[in-house]
Amino acid sequence: MIPLLFWGSLKALAWTHAGYPAAMGVLARACPRPIAREEMTPSVALVVCAHDEEAVIARRLENLLELEYPPGLLELVVASDGSGDRTNEIVRGFEGREPRVRLIEWQPSTGRCARARARSSPSRTRTRSGSRTP
Repeated sequence: MIPLLFWGSLKALAWTHAGYPAAMGVLARACPRPIAREEMTPSVALVVCAHDEEAVIARRLENLLELEYPPGLLELVVASDGSGDRTNEIVRGFEGREPRVRLIEWQPSTGRCARARARSSPSRTRTRSGSRTP
Protein backbone atom coordinates (compact mmCIF):
# COMPACT_ATOMS: atom_id res chain seq x y z
CA MET A 1 0.00 0.00 0.00
CA ILE A 2 2.79 2.47 0.89
CA PRO A 3 4.71 1.91 -2.39
CA LEU A 4 1.48 2.58 -4.30
CA LEU A 5 0.93 5.84 -2.37
CA PHE A 6 4.57 6.87 -2.94
CA TRP A 7 4.53 6.25 -6.70
CA GLY A 8 1.10 7.86 -7.08
CA SER A 9 2.31 11.00 -5.24
CA LEU A 10 5.48 11.09 -7.31
CA LYS A 11 3.47 10.86 -10.55
CA ALA A 12 1.13 13.65 -9.34
CA LEU A 13 4.12 15.89 -8.56
CA ALA A 14 5.73 15.10 -11.92
CA TRP A 15 2.48 15.93 -13.73
CA THR A 16 2.05 19.17 -11.79
CA HIS A 17 5.60 20.44 -12.29
CA ALA A 18 6.49 19.07 -15.72
CA GLY A 19 3.63 17.29 -17.48
CA TYR A 20 0.95 19.99 -17.27
CA PRO A 21 3.24 22.87 -18.37
CA ALA A 22 4.52 20.76 -21.26
CA ALA A 23 0.97 19.82 -22.30
CA MET A 24 -0.10 23.49 -22.21
CA GLY A 25 2.95 24.48 -24.29
CA VAL A 26 2.06 21.90 -26.95
CA LEU A 27 -1.60 23.00 -26.90
CA ALA A 28 -0.63 26.68 -27.23
CA ARG A 29 1.49 25.93 -30.29
CA ALA A 30 -1.17 23.68 -31.85
CA CYS A 31 -4.09 26.08 -31.32
CA PRO A 32 -2.70 29.62 -31.15
CA ARG A 33 -5.05 32.44 -30.17
CA PRO A 34 -3.99 35.85 -31.44
CA ILE A 35 -3.79 38.55 -28.80
CA ALA A 36 -5.42 41.85 -29.74
CA ARG A 37 -2.86 44.47 -28.80
CA GLU A 38 -3.69 48.12 -29.04
CA GLU A 39 -2.10 51.25 -27.70
CA MET A 40 -3.94 52.30 -24.56
CA THR A 41 -3.37 55.22 -22.22
CA PRO A 42 -5.71 55.16 -19.21
CA SER A 43 -7.31 58.22 -17.71
CA VAL A 44 -5.84 59.12 -14.31
CA ALA A 45 -7.06 61.17 -11.34
CA LEU A 46 -4.21 62.32 -9.12
CA VAL A 47 -5.37 63.19 -5.59
CA VAL A 48 -3.41 65.78 -3.60
CA CYS A 49 -4.28 65.86 0.11
CA ALA A 50 -3.66 69.36 1.49
CA HIS A 51 -4.00 71.18 4.80
CA ASP A 52 -2.70 74.74 5.10
CA GLU A 53 -0.39 74.37 2.09
CA GLU A 54 -0.54 78.00 0.92
CA ALA A 55 3.24 78.18 0.54
CA VAL A 56 3.60 75.17 -1.78
CA ILE A 57 0.23 74.30 -3.38
CA ALA A 58 0.62 76.58 -6.43
CA ARG A 59 4.09 75.21 -7.19
CA ARG A 60 2.81 71.63 -6.71
CA LEU A 61 -0.15 72.10 -9.06
CA GLU A 62 2.06 73.75 -11.71
CA ASN A 63 4.44 70.81 -11.42
CA LEU A 64 1.62 68.28 -11.82
CA LEU A 65 0.14 70.17 -14.78
CA GLU A 66 3.52 69.91 -16.53
CA LEU A 67 3.42 66.11 -16.47
CA GLU A 68 3.98 64.50 -19.84
CA TYR A 69 0.54 62.91 -19.94
CA PRO A 70 -2.29 63.57 -22.42
CA PRO A 71 -4.19 66.58 -20.99
CA GLY A 72 -7.62 65.07 -21.65
CA LEU A 73 -6.75 61.98 -19.60
CA LEU A 74 -5.38 63.64 -16.45
CA GLU A 75 -7.49 65.03 -13.62
CA LEU A 76 -5.99 66.69 -10.52
CA VAL A 77 -8.17 66.52 -7.42
CA VAL A 78 -7.08 68.65 -4.45
CA ALA A 79 -8.66 67.40 -1.22
CA SER A 80 -8.37 70.31 1.18
CA ASP A 81 -8.97 69.45 4.82
CA GLY A 82 -10.12 72.52 6.72
CA SER A 83 -7.34 74.75 5.44
CA GLY A 84 -7.31 78.03 7.36
CA ASP A 85 -4.96 79.83 4.99
CA ARG A 86 -5.32 80.73 1.28
CA THR A 87 -4.91 77.13 0.02
CA ASN A 88 -8.52 76.84 -1.20
CA GLU A 89 -8.40 80.28 -2.84
CA ILE A 90 -5.22 79.38 -4.73
CA VAL A 91 -6.68 76.07 -5.92
CA ARG A 92 -9.92 77.82 -7.01
CA GLY A 93 -7.75 80.12 -9.15
CA PHE A 94 -6.28 77.06 -10.87
CA GLU A 95 -9.76 75.53 -11.12
CA GLY A 96 -11.03 78.61 -12.96
CA ARG A 97 -8.35 78.56 -15.65
CA GLU A 98 -7.54 74.82 -15.86
CA PRO A 99 -10.38 72.30 -16.40
CA ARG A 100 -8.22 69.42 -15.15
CA VAL A 101 -8.07 70.80 -11.59
CA ARG A 102 -10.86 70.17 -9.07
CA LEU A 103 -11.15 71.19 -5.41
CA ILE A 104 -12.87 69.15 -2.72
CA GLU A 105 -13.17 70.92 0.65
CA TRP A 106 -13.81 69.44 4.08
CA GLN A 107 -14.88 71.78 6.87
CA PRO A 108 -13.96 71.35 9.67
CA SER A 109 -10.71 69.41 9.52
CA THR A 110 -11.33 65.66 9.32
CA GLY A 111 -7.79 64.26 9.17
CA ARG A 112 -5.63 62.79 6.43
CA CYS A 113 -7.48 59.47 6.22
CA ALA A 114 -10.77 61.20 5.58
CA ARG A 115 -9.22 63.41 2.90
CA ALA A 116 -8.08 60.28 1.10
CA ARG A 117 -11.76 59.43 0.64
CA ALA A 118 -11.59 61.82 -2.31
CA ARG A 119 -10.34 58.81 -4.23
CA SER A 120 -13.81 57.34 -4.06
CA SER A 121 -15.54 60.60 -4.92
CA PRO A 122 -17.16 60.95 -8.34
CA SER A 123 -14.43 61.23 -10.92
CA ARG A 124 -14.22 60.88 -14.69
CA THR A 125 -11.38 58.38 -14.34
CA ARG A 126 -10.97 54.82 -13.15
CA THR A 127 -7.28 55.03 -12.28
CA ARG A 128 -6.38 57.12 -9.23
CA SER A 129 -3.10 57.95 -7.56
CA GLY A 130 -2.29 59.82 -4.40
CA SER A 131 0.21 62.63 -3.95
CA ARG A 132 1.48 64.47 -0.92
CA THR A 133 2.49 68.10 -0.94
CA PRO A 134 6.16 68.55 0.01
